[in-house]
Amino acid sequence: MNEVPTAQDTRSQTPVWERRPRGLLFAALPSLLWLCLKQQASGKRLWVLAFLFSLPSVIAIIVRTMHSTNAPAENEDALIFSLLANALVPFAALWFASAMIQDELEEQTLTYLLVRPLPRWVIYLSKLAATIAVTAALSAVFSFMAYLAVYAGLEPAHPEIADRALKVAALLALAICAYSSIFGALSLIMRRSLAVGLVYIVLLEGIVANVPFIARKLTVMYYVKVLVERWVLNDAVQDWAMPLGELPSAANSVLVLALIGVAFSLLGAILFSTREFRMKTPEAS
Repeated sequence: MNEVPTAQDTRSQTPVWERRPRGLLFAALPSLLWLCLKQQASGKRLWVLAFLFSLPSVIAIIVRTMHSTNAPAENEDALIFSLLANALVPFAALWFASAMIQDELEEQTLTYLLVRPLPRWVIYLSKLAATIAVTAALSAVFSFMAYLAVYAGLEPAHPEIADRALKVAALLALAICAYSSIFGALSLIMRRSLAVGLVYIVLLEGIVANVPFIARKLTVMYYVKVLVERWVLNDAVQDWAMPLGELPSAANSVLVLALIGVAFSLLGAILFSTREFRMKTPEAS
Protein backbone atom coordinates (compact mmCIF):
# COMPACT_ATOMS: atom_id res chain seq x y z
CA MET A 1 0.00 0.00 0.00
CA ASN A 2 1.45 3.36 -1.07
CA GLU A 3 1.73 5.99 1.64
CA VAL A 4 0.90 9.61 0.94
CA PRO A 5 4.17 11.59 1.01
CA THR A 6 4.31 14.80 2.95
CA ALA A 7 6.31 17.97 2.49
CA GLN A 8 8.00 17.14 5.79
CA ASP A 9 9.16 13.82 4.31
CA THR A 10 10.54 15.63 1.28
CA ARG A 11 12.44 18.07 3.43
CA SER A 12 13.95 15.33 5.64
CA GLN A 13 15.01 13.23 2.65
CA THR A 14 16.67 16.11 0.79
CA PRO A 15 18.11 18.64 3.24
CA VAL A 16 19.30 20.82 0.38
CA TRP A 17 20.17 23.87 2.45
CA GLU A 18 22.45 21.80 4.68
CA ARG A 19 24.60 20.63 1.76
CA ARG A 20 24.87 23.87 -0.21
CA PRO A 21 27.07 26.90 0.50
CA ARG A 22 25.56 29.60 2.68
CA GLY A 23 25.85 32.06 -0.18
CA LEU A 24 23.06 30.23 -1.97
CA LEU A 25 20.65 31.32 0.77
CA PHE A 26 21.07 34.95 -0.28
CA ALA A 27 21.18 34.11 -3.99
CA ALA A 28 17.90 32.18 -3.83
CA LEU A 29 15.94 34.78 -1.85
CA PRO A 30 15.44 37.38 -4.64
CA SER A 31 14.27 34.72 -7.08
CA LEU A 32 11.84 33.38 -4.47
CA LEU A 33 10.43 36.85 -3.80
CA TRP A 34 10.02 37.47 -7.52
CA LEU A 35 8.31 34.10 -7.97
CA CYS A 36 5.90 34.84 -5.11
CA LEU A 37 5.11 38.28 -6.54
CA LYS A 38 4.35 36.81 -9.95
CA GLN A 39 2.11 34.16 -8.41
CA GLN A 40 0.09 36.70 -6.44
CA ALA A 41 -0.11 39.23 -9.29
CA SER A 42 -1.54 36.74 -11.77
CA GLY A 43 -4.71 34.73 -12.02
CA LYS A 44 -8.41 35.43 -11.79
CA ARG A 45 -8.27 36.43 -8.13
CA LEU A 46 -6.46 39.68 -8.96
CA TRP A 47 -8.98 40.64 -11.66
CA VAL A 48 -11.95 39.89 -9.41
CA LEU A 49 -10.49 42.03 -6.64
CA ALA A 50 -9.65 44.80 -9.12
CA PHE A 51 -13.30 44.83 -10.16
CA LEU A 52 -14.45 44.98 -6.52
CA PHE A 53 -11.95 47.73 -5.68
CA SER A 54 -13.24 49.79 -8.60
CA LEU A 55 -16.76 49.88 -7.14
CA PRO A 56 -16.20 52.96 -4.92
CA SER A 57 -15.02 54.94 -7.95
CA VAL A 58 -17.91 53.74 -10.12
CA ILE A 59 -20.48 54.49 -7.43
CA ALA A 60 -19.00 57.95 -6.83
CA ILE A 61 -19.25 58.78 -10.54
CA ILE A 62 -22.85 57.55 -10.70
CA VAL A 63 -23.82 59.54 -7.60
CA ARG A 64 -22.22 62.72 -8.93
CA THR A 65 -23.92 62.23 -12.31
CA MET A 66 -27.40 61.62 -10.92
CA HIS A 67 -27.39 64.20 -8.12
CA SER A 68 -26.72 67.86 -8.76
CA THR A 69 -26.15 68.56 -5.06
CA ASN A 70 -22.85 66.79 -4.49
CA ALA A 71 -21.71 66.01 -0.93
CA PRO A 72 -18.07 64.93 -1.30
CA ALA A 73 -17.43 64.53 2.43
CA GLU A 74 -20.37 62.14 2.75
CA ASN A 75 -19.25 60.22 -0.34
CA GLU A 76 -15.73 59.98 1.06
CA ASP A 77 -17.05 58.59 4.33
CA ALA A 78 -19.38 56.05 2.73
CA LEU A 79 -17.25 54.91 -0.21
CA ILE A 80 -13.66 55.21 1.00
CA PHE A 81 -13.72 54.95 4.79
CA SER A 82 -16.58 52.43 4.93
CA LEU A 83 -16.83 50.41 1.71
CA LEU A 84 -13.14 50.41 0.76
CA ALA A 85 -11.40 50.39 4.14
CA ASN A 86 -13.97 48.55 6.24
CA ALA A 87 -15.08 45.89 3.75
CA LEU A 88 -12.98 45.50 0.61
CA VAL A 89 -9.52 45.73 2.18
CA PRO A 90 -10.13 43.04 4.86
CA PHE A 91 -11.75 40.77 2.27
CA ALA A 92 -8.87 41.21 -0.19
CA ALA A 93 -6.31 40.45 2.52
CA LEU A 94 -8.30 37.38 3.55
CA TRP A 95 -8.65 36.04 0.02
CA PHE A 96 -4.98 36.51 -0.85
CA ALA A 97 -3.49 35.39 2.48
CA SER A 98 -5.69 32.34 3.01
CA ALA A 99 -4.76 31.05 -0.45
CA MET A 100 -1.01 31.70 -0.50
CA ILE A 101 -0.17 28.22 0.90
CA GLN A 102 -3.39 26.45 -0.07
CA ASP A 103 -2.83 27.26 -3.75
CA GLU A 104 0.60 25.62 -3.59
CA LEU A 105 -1.00 22.49 -2.15
CA GLU A 106 -3.77 22.41 -4.73
CA GLU A 107 -1.34 22.91 -7.62
CA GLN A 108 1.17 20.43 -6.11
CA THR A 109 3.99 22.99 -6.24
CA LEU A 110 4.79 23.31 -2.53
CA THR A 111 7.52 20.67 -2.75
CA TYR A 112 9.40 22.80 -5.29
CA LEU A 113 9.48 25.63 -2.77
CA LEU A 114 10.59 23.42 0.11
CA VAL A 115 13.60 22.03 -1.79
CA ARG A 116 14.98 25.53 -2.33
CA PRO A 117 18.10 26.39 -0.29
CA LEU A 118 16.04 28.46 2.15
CA PRO A 119 14.60 27.72 5.61
CA ARG A 120 10.87 27.20 5.78
CA TRP A 121 10.27 30.38 7.75
CA VAL A 122 11.97 32.42 5.02
CA ILE A 123 9.72 30.81 2.40
CA TYR A 124 6.60 31.65 4.40
CA LEU A 125 7.63 35.24 5.10
CA SER A 126 8.53 35.72 1.42
CA LYS A 127 5.08 34.59 0.35
CA LEU A 128 3.49 36.79 3.01
CA ALA A 129 5.55 39.81 1.91
CA ALA A 130 4.50 39.26 -1.70
CA THR A 131 0.87 38.97 -0.63
CA ILE A 132 1.05 42.22 1.34
CA ALA A 133 2.83 44.03 -1.49
CA VAL A 134 0.29 43.06 -4.16
CA THR A 135 -2.74 43.77 -1.95
CA ALA A 136 -1.33 47.11 -0.77
CA ALA A 137 -0.53 48.17 -4.33
CA LEU A 138 -4.05 47.25 -5.41
CA SER A 139 -5.64 49.24 -2.59
CA ALA A 140 -3.36 52.24 -3.21
CA VAL A 141 -4.22 52.45 -6.92
CA PHE A 142 -7.95 52.22 -6.39
CA SER A 143 -8.02 54.52 -3.35
CA PHE A 144 -6.43 57.21 -5.54
CA MET A 145 -9.05 56.51 -8.20
CA ALA A 146 -11.81 56.76 -5.62
CA TYR A 147 -10.55 60.14 -4.39
CA LEU A 148 -10.44 61.44 -7.94
CA ALA A 149 -13.99 60.21 -8.51
CA VAL A 150 -15.21 61.88 -5.30
CA TYR A 151 -13.38 65.21 -5.44
CA ALA A 152 -12.07 65.87 -8.96
CA GLY A 153 -13.60 68.80 -10.81
CA LEU A 154 -15.15 70.49 -7.79
CA GLU A 155 -15.34 74.28 -7.79
CA PRO A 156 -13.33 75.43 -6.01
CA ALA A 157 -11.06 72.43 -6.53
CA HIS A 158 -10.26 70.49 -3.37
CA PRO A 159 -6.61 71.25 -2.52
CA GLU A 160 -5.96 68.12 -0.46
CA ILE A 161 -6.90 65.28 -2.82
CA ALA A 162 -3.36 63.96 -3.33
CA ASP A 163 -2.45 64.40 0.33
CA ARG A 164 -5.58 62.64 1.59
CA ALA A 165 -5.26 59.84 -0.94
CA LEU A 166 -1.62 59.27 0.02
CA LYS A 167 -2.47 59.11 3.72
CA VAL A 168 -5.34 56.69 3.08
CA ALA A 169 -3.08 54.48 0.96
CA ALA A 170 -0.54 54.41 3.81
CA LEU A 171 -3.04 53.51 6.52
CA LEU A 172 -4.63 50.87 4.27
CA ALA A 173 -1.17 49.34 3.76
CA LEU A 174 -0.78 49.12 7.56
CA ALA A 175 -4.20 47.47 7.82
CA ILE A 176 -3.28 45.00 5.07
CA CYS A 177 -0.08 44.05 6.90
CA ALA A 178 -2.09 43.25 10.02
CA TYR A 179 -4.94 41.48 8.23
CA SER A 180 -2.67 39.42 5.95
CA SER A 181 -0.55 38.21 8.86
CA ILE A 182 -3.67 37.23 10.81
CA PHE A 183 -5.31 35.38 7.92
CA GLY A 184 -2.04 33.78 6.83
CA ALA A 185 -1.58 32.25 10.27
CA LEU A 186 -5.26 31.31 10.39
CA SER A 187 -4.93 29.37 7.12
CA LEU A 188 -2.30 27.16 8.77
CA ILE A 189 -4.44 26.49 11.84
CA MET A 190 -7.73 25.45 10.25
CA ARG A 191 -8.84 24.13 6.89
CA ARG A 192 -11.87 26.37 6.34
CA SER A 193 -9.93 29.56 6.99
CA LEU A 194 -11.78 31.51 4.28
CA ALA A 195 -15.18 30.92 5.89
CA VAL A 196 -13.85 31.57 9.39
CA GLY A 197 -12.12 34.71 8.14
CA LEU A 198 -15.36 36.02 6.67
CA VAL A 199 -17.10 35.50 10.01
CA TYR A 200 -14.22 37.33 11.72
CA ILE A 201 -14.50 40.27 9.32
CA VAL A 202 -18.26 40.58 9.72
CA LEU A 203 -18.50 40.09 13.48
CA LEU A 204 -15.31 41.66 14.81
CA GLU A 205 -14.15 44.13 12.18
CA GLY A 206 -17.64 45.00 10.96
CA ILE A 207 -19.72 45.03 14.15
CA VAL A 208 -17.53 45.03 17.27
CA ALA A 209 -15.18 47.67 15.83
CA ASN A 210 -18.14 50.04 15.44
CA VAL A 211 -19.62 49.54 18.91
CA PRO A 212 -18.46 52.03 21.59
CA PHE A 213 -17.16 49.34 23.92
CA ILE A 214 -13.68 48.41 25.12
CA ALA A 215 -13.68 45.24 22.98
CA ARG A 216 -13.38 47.39 19.84
CA LYS A 217 -9.76 48.05 20.81
CA LEU A 218 -9.03 44.39 20.00
CA THR A 219 -9.85 44.94 16.32
CA VAL A 220 -7.68 46.19 13.49
CA MET A 221 -10.41 48.47 12.16
CA TYR A 222 -10.50 50.50 15.39
CA TYR A 223 -6.90 51.62 14.87
CA VAL A 224 -7.51 52.21 11.18
CA LYS A 225 -10.32 54.60 12.09
CA VAL A 226 -8.12 56.29 14.66
CA LEU A 227 -5.57 56.92 11.90
CA VAL A 228 -8.33 58.28 9.68
CA GLU A 229 -9.21 60.73 12.45
CA ARG A 230 -5.61 61.68 13.18
CA TRP A 231 -4.07 61.67 9.70
CA VAL A 232 -6.80 62.27 7.16
CA LEU A 233 -9.39 64.32 9.01
CA ASN A 234 -6.81 66.13 11.15
CA ASP A 235 -8.69 65.47 14.40
CA ALA A 236 -12.01 66.65 13.02
CA VAL A 237 -15.08 65.19 14.70
CA GLN A 238 -16.44 62.11 12.87
CA ASP A 239 -19.68 60.33 13.72
CA TRP A 240 -18.12 57.00 14.73
CA ALA A 241 -18.84 57.27 18.46
CA MET A 242 -15.12 57.88 18.96
CA PRO A 243 -14.48 60.92 21.21
CA LEU A 244 -11.18 62.47 20.17
CA GLY A 245 -10.02 62.87 23.75
CA GLU A 246 -10.24 59.11 24.33
CA LEU A 247 -8.44 58.02 21.17
CA PRO A 248 -4.83 56.80 21.16
CA SER A 249 -2.26 58.83 19.29
CA ALA A 250 -1.41 58.14 15.67
CA ALA A 251 2.02 56.81 16.71
CA ASN A 252 0.48 54.35 19.18
CA SER A 253 -2.02 53.19 16.57
CA VAL A 254 0.74 52.57 14.03
CA LEU A 255 2.70 50.70 16.71
CA VAL A 256 -0.27 48.47 17.56
CA LEU A 257 -0.88 47.59 13.90
CA ALA A 258 2.83 46.88 13.41
CA LEU A 259 2.95 44.65 16.49
CA ILE A 260 -0.10 42.73 15.27
CA GLY A 261 1.58 42.21 11.92
CA VAL A 262 4.88 41.08 13.44
CA ALA A 263 3.27 38.78 16.02
CA PHE A 264 1.03 36.93 13.58
CA SER A 265 3.77 36.82 10.93
CA LEU A 266 6.05 35.06 13.40
CA LEU A 267 3.23 32.73 14.41
CA GLY A 268 2.59 31.84 10.78
CA ALA A 269 6.31 31.28 10.15
CA ILE A 270 6.54 28.94 13.15
CA LEU A 271 3.44 27.00 12.09
CA PHE A 272 4.70 26.68 8.52
CA SER A 273 8.09 25.47 9.76
CA THR A 274 6.64 22.73 11.97
CA ARG A 275 3.56 21.56 10.09
CA GLU A 276 3.46 18.53 7.81
CA PHE A 277 1.66 19.08 4.51
CA ARG A 278 0.09 16.15 2.70
CA MET A 279 0.83 16.35 -1.00
CA LYS A 280 -1.55 15.08 -3.67
CA THR A 281 -0.22 12.22 -5.76
CA PRO A 282 -1.73 10.01 -8.50
CA GLU A 283 -1.63 7.02 -6.11
CA ALA A 284 -3.48 8.96 -3.38
CA SER A 285 -6.13 10.50 -5.61
